[in-house]
Amino acid sequence: MSVAEPRRHKPGSLPLSPLKRRAFIVITLSFPVLFIAVLEIGLRIFQYGPNLSLFTRASVRGETVYLQNQEVKGRYFSRFAFNPSVSPNAFLVSKPAGTFRIFCLGGSTTVGYPYWYNGAFSTFLRDRLEMIFPDRQLEIINIGMTATNSYTVLDMAEDLVDYEPDLFIVYDGHNEFYGALGVASNESFAQARWLTLGYLKLVHYRTFLLLRDVYQEIAVRFRSASSPDAGGTMMEKLARGQYIAYGSSLYQEGLRTFKANLEDLKALCARHHTPLILSSQVSNVRGLRPFISELQPDVSPKDKLAFNLLLNAGHAYWMNGHIDSALAIFR
Repeated sequence: MSVAEPRRHKPGSLPLSPLKRRAFIVITLSFPVLFIAVLEIGLRIFQYGPNLSLFTRASVRGETVYLQNQEVKGRYFSRFAFNPSVSPNAFLVSKPAGTFRIFCLGGSTTVGYPYWYNGAFSTFLRDRLEMIFPDRQLEIINIGMTATNSYTVLDMAEDLVDYEPDLFIVYDGHNEFYGALGVASNESFAQARWLTLGYLKLVHYRTFLLLRDVYQEIAVRFRSASSPDAGGTMMEKLARGQYIAYGSSLYQEGLRTFKANLEDLKALCARHHTPLILSSQVSNVRGLRPFISELQPDVSPKDKLAFNLLLNAGHAYWMNGHIDSALAIFR
């Protein structure tokens, strides 16, 4: 049996006491934190990155007002060069006594597309309320943003609770899959909702913006000409894939995200005692099957041929003006 020799120390060295060892570990671990803190302070001093504040201040007729900051898009768009439309509303920094302040949130329909600001529902609401309550001081502020979804609504609402709101009106849902940060969007950070929410918190740090910009610069160099940047409308660029199968896992994930974001919005408003109206989406296809229909994978080649023959025959009747015959074939 061999006996282990006692551990020897180098000449002139002494073993670290537990207290010194803990201090050494703390100091070692503090260096990365200190480096990031110094970097963050330096980036803020030199004003690196865009101003991601929801509003900027301006002077109008001798009064200080808030205007929606278009650079806030940097929270949601980093991959595409895009200037989303925002409404040119202004409201007083110092809220007058007795003023009822309403914020309208949503996507391009809220902004007023395709009729723009004079055709936005917030404009009609303002005109109607001013007629009904001529003696009330009203502020109807439209902060919708094109190509965005419920992530943006929730994120903006977390800022808006500090601007003395009396009511939130949300009209959203058209861009839930393909809008910025959506589950099927090329302008998304992660599939997991908790990661996307974390991203929306980190984006306010300049160090994170620096890392994001470096990543995007590297990605651009490796991006092929066939990438979504190559052409098309903004929604075509944002869409990752042309179709989302009805009832698929991606479809269900989009619904879960939409519901969770609205539930968080509801809880946020409840904590701050701010009334919330969630308006229904207007749709002329309600109750209809999805637009893109395909045969089930287990359909036999014989049945596929029969289907296509009937479909072509129906189209032939239709193109020749025999609508009744075409309808009978399609049925």
